[in-house]
Amino acid sequence: MTTGHPHGSAKGKEELAIFGGTPIRVRQWPKWPRADSGTQRNLLDVLHSSKWTLSGQADRTLSYERRFSEAFALYCGKKFGIGCGNGTAALMTALQALEIGPGDEVVVPGLTWIACASAVANVGAIPILADIDPQTLCVTPETLAATLGPNTRAIVAVHLYSSLAPMPDIMVLANSRGIPVIEDASQAHGGLLGGRRTGAFGTIGVFSMQQSKLLSSGEGGACITDDPALYRRMQQLRADGRVYADQAGCESAGFQREISACGEVLGRNFCLSEFHAAILLDRLLLLDVENAHRRRNFARLGQLLSRLPGIRLVTGAPAEENTHYRVCLMLEDTLLQGLPISAVARAMTAELRLPVDTVDKPLNANPLYRPHLSPMLSRLAWSASYDARRFILQNAHEAERRCLTIPHWGLLGDESDLEDIVCALQKVLHLRRSELAEALPHSTQLLD
Repeated sequence: MTTGHPHGSAKGKEELAIFGGTPIRVRQWPKWPRADSGTQRNLLDVLHSSKWTLSGQADRTLSYERRFSEAFALYCGKKFGIGCGNGTAALMTALQALEIGPGDEVVVPGLTWIACASAVANVGAIPILADIDPQTLCVTPETLAATLGPNTRAIVAVHLYSSLAPMPDIMVLANSRGIPVIEDASQAHGGLLGGRRTGAFGTIGVFSMQQSKLLSSGEGGACITDDPALYRRMQQLRADGRVYADQAGCESAGFQREISACGEVLGRNFCLSEFHAAILLDRLLLLDVENAHRRRNFARLGQLLSRLPGIRLVTGAPAEENTHYRVCLMLEDTLLQGLPISAVARAMTAELRLPVDTVDKPLNANPLYRPHLSPMLSRLAWSASYDARRFILQNAHEAERRCLTIPHWGLLGDESDLEDIVCALQKVLHLRRSELAEALPHSTQLLD
């Protein structure tokens, strides 16, 4: 990022902040993640207990991990839930619970965070990349159907940014083919679509609770299901072959471990710590309140953006209660006129002092997605079927070229915060657009 205007003009209020002008925003944004007295109380309870992890021996009979897992499953409208150490662990647990492995094909959106595909590769299966709908940026039954084949063993459907995927229609397609669905609601905790919570449509719902997520503990994850057999397998897969002790008929009195050896499947340690679970159990109580606040401000932001031609808010399937992980703005070509979206994102970040970004890079060109380097795939096992470059993701690349995203804590304040976002867009894309365009040949750092 440059520190001054490339043509040497005086700094001023109207000059772009990226070139040394005064930014639109000088106040702090609402903090994220949030914590309150309840969060602190739960953490102190764990800290001074003799149980910091699910596998630890203690005199307490019910861990925060299990309490959260049960509460979250109930909140989502499912019978069973387990906590995991992170969202990737949840994805791998779900895949292995469905007995997906080498040679199996799993359909994954071509536009999503890399973990959706890398988790598939890390169990030895082949990610098949589906293009997304150009309006919602989510997969649809049509884009999924184009990728299904005789070796398809599962579909990963993802709710993305501020769009909910059309899960009822996706489930009709999947059920007609007898294909299980892993519903990734890592960016959509608490959404309500067709009378059901996000994550509750799929055979297994998976979630991440990483720091930026709508329900966060810094790192964390969860799987939910209605299937008791899958629930039993997932418990073991994330706890080295162990299940909750009462399911194995163990005593709960005295100093006992809450999980007991079962060994029906080979697992690994993907457990959620007691500290993370304690945070999540408290923050779950406020999820609906915070989501409602974001929804109101998202709707108001849409009204304010009507002043600016060439910009639209991206939303997905009509929902009773949408969620907004990142506000996604799609810019018309008439507005960009050749401006790289990355340069616009840098200029917006400088104006707002808020991390404005592009969408995720499509997986067929994402430098973080390297399935051939997976420890599960030896050189002998590697084949062209793992090469992501073979997939054509036209709509995903078009979204990459035209979309900006703003983090959800930009929606947690009041209307003055929304006005700042609109003013920054107006300054960068309308009032000072030529200044940014002229600087591009002189400042390659804007294109990083």
